[in-house]
Amino acid sequence: MNKYQKKSSDRILLSSAYFPPVEYFVFLAKYKNVLIDNNETYTKQTWRNRCSILTGNGVGVLSIPVEKPLGKQTKTSQVKMSRHYPWQKNHVRTIEAAYRNAPFYIYYKDMILDLIVKPGSDSLAEFNDRILKVVTNELGLKPE
Repeated sequence: MNKYQKKSSDRILLSSAYFPPVEYFVFLAKYKNVLIDNNETYTKQTWRNRCSILTGNGVGVLSIPVEKPLGKQTKTSQVKMSRHYPWQKNHVRTIEAAYRNAPFYIYYKDMILDLIVKPGSDSLAEFNDRILKVVTNELGLKPE
């Protein structure tokens, strides 16, 4: 094996995810090279556009409404976040209600809410990538 080849055990292929679950970060910490597959066909009801949080009433799911320009053949990279529903407002309210009294929330509040309120582009894949970069940086993870 030369210096340009990598062992397959050093890499992992993951799907895009909106505020991924803890298991996702375990993989990011375990593997040096991480590939995010945005060319896969977008699948409904997955972590690509939803996340789970712990609320006072149990586990709550936050979901981003999306638009798929090519229907069932739309690739994740082509999915757009819908602007027809104020999902950011709903997500911010739910997160605030669930975590406002949690320890350390005050330290992460601005970072989390800024990511949601200012998504940048309307591309779901780009939005998820931005979140992943901010959170991995905050956790001190440095996957390639």
